[in-house]
Amino acid sequence: MKNKVSIRGLLKIVGVVVGFCGALTARAQIITNAYDVATNYAAAGNFFAGDNLGTGFGPWAISAGGGSQTLSTDDSTAFGQYAFTLLNTTADSTTTATRPFASPLPVGGSFTVRFRLNHLDSNIDTNGFELQDSSGNVLFSFYHKGGDNGNGAFTDAAGAGIATNFTYNFSAFSTFTFTLTSATTYTFQDINTGGSFSGTLSGAAVSQVTFFRANGDAAPSDGQNFDFNALTITTLGSKPVIAVQPKNSAAVAGGTVTLTATATSNQGTPGYQWYFTNHILVGAMSTNLVLANIGTTNAGSYFLVASNAAGMATSSVATVTVIPFGFTNALDAASNYSSFTGNQGFGFGAWTLSTVGGGDYISGDNPPLFGIWNNTADSQSTAIRSLNTPLPVGGSFMVQLQMNGLDTASNTNMFELLDASGNVLFSYFHEGGDNTNGWYTDANGTGTATNFAYDYTQVDSFAFTLTSSTTYTFTDLATGATFSGTLSGAPITQVGFVRANGDGTQSGGQDFKFTMLVVLSPNGAAPQFTTQPQYNGGIVGSTLNLSGAATSSAGAVGYQWYFGSTAIADATNPTLVLGNTTLSNSGTYYLVATNAFGATTSAVSVVTVYVENSRLLAYEGFNYEADPTIIDGTSQNGGLGWSGAWVSVTGSGNFINPGNLVGGTNAPANYDSLSTGNSYYNFGSSRAGRFLDCSTNGALAARGYLDAKGNIGAPGKTIYVSFLLQPDVASLFYEFEFHRGDLGDPGRIAGVGDDTSTNDVFFRQPNGIFADLGAGDSFEDPSVGNHTVDFYVVRIDFQPNHADNVTVYRNPTSITEPATATVTLTNVGNMSFNGLSLGAFGNELAADEIRVGATWADALGLPGSFSLLSPSKQAGNWVIPVAGNPAFSYRVQRAPSLTGPWEDLGTATPVENGIGTVLDTTPFSDKAFYRAVMP
Repeated sequence: MKNKVSIRGLLKIVGVVVGFCGALTARAQIITNAYDVATNYAAAGNFFAGDNLGTGFGPWAISAGGGSQTLSTDDSTAFGQYAFTLLNTTADSTTTATRPFASPLPVGGSFTVRFRLNHLDSNIDTNGFELQDSSGNVLFSFYHKGGDNGNGAFTDAAGAGIATNFTYNFSAFSTFTFTLTSATTYTFQDINTGGSFSGTLSGAAVSQVTFFRANGDAAPSDGQNFDFNALTITTLGSKPVIAVQPKNSAAVAGGTVTLTATATSNQGTPGYQWYFTNHILVGAMSTNLVLANIGTTNAGSYFLVASNAAGMATSSVATVTVIPFGFTNALDAASNYSSFTGNQGFGFGAWTLSTVGGGDYISGDNPPLFGIWNNTADSQSTAIRSLNTPLPVGGSFMVQLQMNGLDTASNTNMFELLDASGNVLFSYFHEGGDNTNGWYTDANGTGTATNFAYDYTQVDSFAFTLTSSTTYTFTDLATGATFSGTLSGAPITQVGFVRANGDGTQSGGQDFKFTMLVVLSPNGAAPQFTTQPQYNGGIVGSTLNLSGAATSSAGAVGYQWYFGSTAIADATNPTLVLGNTTLSNSGTYYLVATNAFGATTSAVSVVTVYVENSRLLAYEGFNYEADPTIIDGTSQNGGLGWSGAWVSVTGSGNFINPGNLVGGTNAPANYDSLSTGNSYYNFGSSRAGRFLDCSTNGALAARGYLDAKGNIGAPGKTIYVSFLLQPDVASLFYEFEFHRGDLGDPGRIAGVGDDTSTNDVFFRQPNGIFADLGAGDSFEDPSVGNHTVDFYVVRIDFQPNHADNVTVYRNPTSITEPATATVTLTNVGNMSFNGLSLGAFGNELAADEIRVGATWADALGLPGSFSLLSPSKQAGNWVIPVAGNPAFSYRVQRAPSLTGPWEDLGTATPVENGIGTVLDTTPFSDKAFYRAVMP
């Protein structure tokens, strides 16, 4: 990627998601918007038309035709005992009580009421309530008909329905809640029974409630009534929502930048706090953050946190770029003026104003802005200023614009660059109707400036860069949008601002604001990388880091990481952290560094994320000098995955013996081909041991096997330990031992051997219980006796709280893990370990081929699964990577088609990170197919 034009260096497009330690937990809050109970009216003895106690409602309107209204002492003490009551003794009549809401029920809001139905003589008598629009049209009703019918009934936009499992109780109050789930849907619930149903509405606003007691065509035998109480409107509170995001901005050193962000909240006005690079800005607790007289220490990332009782919301991150003063040919700002006349700053000529039908002013904003306005039809106000020297090739003109409101499509706010005769060479403008698109004109005509900001409440920064005498690039520094175009070639010597009205007189004087006129010289340089990102890879689930660094001769450096050719969201730091990686994270990465004068692209780093195939974590084949040779604590320090040499723990009979042990028919086919060299041998009450590599940099730690105390035993992990064992007299003590912290008796936690009075082999458990593995073998004298060698595999499944499980296989012959084990043990206790020892008392013991691994294949020393990763092209060659077991080599083959013929290219031997490669230096001119096969 080539360097971008210079002004792109002003872009630091940042979207970092910032976390907070100890942040408020977002939670829903119930907010009561309106509430009234009948007890509020007890002093007056009744409730009357025009009464309006409580909060959030309008006054009562009562129609008592054929009846009356009163208060009764029927409700519970929790609601003041009193209830509103409607009575009716007249046939074919209805008593109603209506209450408007102070504001319509919002989506997500609920109306709750308690009522007691009382007795209903006839099935043409009705008690209920209606939710209505402001004109009294019924949107929803719920009611009970007479005859003491246990079912309720309802009506909505879809017609009438039956509300089953709803309370019908004329001796006690029940509570009902209507929730507006959208503009046209609702849910209604009986809180007492849990019954509920959902339905549809017309979409009109729910603005009032009416309670009614209706009689049919006969007068009731007594005055029947309807009691109700506790009218409540609630909304579900939530954390604030950022309504206006802060925007990227740029200014010359010594200038002023204002960042603005706002939030909405349904729990009152939220609190605000600004942050700079994750640190609180003391006292910055309003929607505007003003950075005056800025310097390089002000450059960086800013964001706003809005909070209320339910939680907090974090704005997007805005980057402030500070341009070094030494690269500035011209500079002026409205803060230098008390009235819009004169020639402040430097590098410009005086302002020329034409305000027919309008005017000019210096705004009262903080900081101040230039402003021109116009309220006359078919006229315009202009402000023009000359440059002391024409804009040079490579130079940039920066300006901050606030377009403000544009009522109609015939209104325009425009920024122009002109030649010495006033001919327009380039313009950027917005037309009326508050259209979100901008437009521009140049030597090729008019175009659309897509993704350019249109926000008439904020100042936005723009930059025009002259890339040659006839070409340019124009950038919205807030959004990062940019376009390029052509010019006539005439020198740019003036800048103008225009506020134009169309063919109608405006109702008010509409305006156009602007400030910070800056001309940058082309003498600065783009950043230069001092540290290039380097190859970084790892297994699936690991955390990978890529880092780069660049220096700048022109202010702070902005960074953006790319994956392939796509910018990575929020990746705007010199270090890229990829956590919990998957195979999809494999690919090419590079870093782009920017400043005020351009962008520089780093070298490309190829990252490989690979599946952890069979993984041999530790191995000991005892391939040391043997005459026999005594274990001396120093010389026997080979193999894989250990933290030090074998040491004699007790006794002096620990040796390396000539010749290896052979599992024979007690081990899988081909197992013995991996057992070569010599073996371990001891006698005379001796023990030797060795610690495994449990360091933080070791393979066990990298693959998550270490518990909180640094031992092998992380909950949820499984490990396999295999070994060959040949004892002397089975009835005497011998054991392959698991140790923690100490290689002698104090650290022994488990083992395979015989420490009982019988001749059998046992697995010693941490809980002190011995599990029988069958009759023991002995070889007495190697020249005459039984030469049987046992092959053991011990599988440990580590559990939470170390209630660990153990499976022991004695002499398995399958290359895959058998379905049936010799013993299967659960909750044996704490099996975490960090060392292994070999001991015998009163007899001899031989051991060989110790393996510690992640899979059964590791226990057998087999290569297990492997994977051919995606080839990549480098300098005309193809690199074919293979992920597999570091202990094996794999043949890589090539063919012109899937059917062959296949030819060997070479052998890939995975190294410590599990990746091996073969280079195809003579690739086919057409397509090629690659595969990896077992050795």
